[in-house]
Formats: sequence, structure tokens, C-alpha cells
Amino acid sequence: MMPQDNYRISFDINVINSVNSDYAGIFQFISNTNPHARRVPALWFYPASTKFHWVFNNGGGQQEVYDQGPSLELGRDYHIDLVMRNGVGDILVDGSSVAGGGRRIPGQSGTYDCKFYMAVPGYPAADAIVTNFKVTEL
Repeated sequence: MMPQDNYRISFDINVINSVNSDYAGIFQFISNTNPHARRVPALWFYPASTKFHWVFNNGGGQQEVYDQGPSLELGRDYHIDLVMRNGVGDILVDGSSVAGGGRRIPGQSGTYDCKFYMAVPGYPAADAIVTNFKVTEL
């Protein structure tokens, strides 16, 4: 089950290289029960970059996009936290908010029974090593 309004996704990442051709998928949760909840949530890098593109369903079949933070340096280890607390999203890199304390995001409440992909179907995988991936309900 993937909570929608109060969660923390944490992981370590070391980016080997950027993917030039398209968005580079890091992970994606897809609802098994709601056909409109395709990204609950998902994370990419922008094409030819190492800047995050955090996407999630807003409950109405539309997606919300949250793009904040610096580009990550190649070959360096980072600890990432994507935090959604009462509809306020924040991205932390090595424990520091890179989103100015978060942003109100019209999101979905409750939980979804999901499939989890370490990459994003239909997109090239990020050229990165991801370890210590964990989802915590807050």
C-alpha cells in the first residue's frame, strides 16, 4: 500500500551519467485499482540533466509536477528524502530542504494498492545506483 498524503520516500543515489534522449526514470508506483492513478508517485531526471522531476496523481486523473532542487553532481553519493505531509511536498538532499520548506500540493488522500517499478515503464532508466530505498507512512 502506498499512502498518498503523508509519506516519506528515502533513498541513497549516486548518478553515473545523465540520459540525453528522454526523461530518465528512477522509480514509479502505479495503482492496481485506480486507472487514473498512474503515478502515485514517480520520480525522473529531466532529459540531459540530473535535476529531479517528481510527479504524482492529484486524484482527478491529472498529475501534479514538483520540480525543485539542484542538479546532482555525477559520481557523488546523496541521501534523498521526498516528503509529503498533509499535502505539503518537500525534497531534502542530504538532510537540507531544497524546496524552501515545501509547497502545497493538491493531492490524493488515503492509500493505493500499487505495483512498484525501480525505473519508469516506457522511459529509459536513470544511469544511477539507488540503494536503501524505503517508504514510510507519516
